[in-house]
Amino acid sequence: MRRFESTRSVRLGTAAGRLLEAWVAESPAARLAGLAGLPALGAGRALLFPCCGSVHTIGMRFPIDVAFLSWPPERGRCDVIAVRCFVPPFRVVGAPPGLRRRRVAALEAAAGALMGTGADSLCGQVRISTRAGGVTFNG
Repeated sequence: MRRFESTRSVRLGTAAGRLLEAWVAESPAARLAGLAGLPALGAGRALLFPCCGSVHTIGMRFPIDVAFLSWPPERGRCDVIAVRCFVPPFRVVGAPPGLRRRRVAALEAAAGALMGTGADSLCGQVRISTRAGGVTFNG
């Protein structure tokens, strides 16, 4: 996608062997724009916001799934804190109260993309593979 051409990405592998390619929204411009205004998000694509305790879908044209992860990874792992599925446009969703923004990351994917990945389980984990530069969901 043109908006994310210069954005670093990581590969998210599911326990079932499915893959998601996630752009990492690190710059202020990428974080501000997010997925707003895009006609759709391609299959197998996602957007990861490090240090992000809430997201909005204002300006979006399609519903999304949002997973909140513990951040930064500890010993190569992040816990899945919460998942919100099929969040429609013009909504604001956040991680559970009491968590500091810098200790949470948000992962946005097209609605239904996180179902069956292990991320839809509140007790799941995300394993960060440093040598492959990828992230693996473990349910």
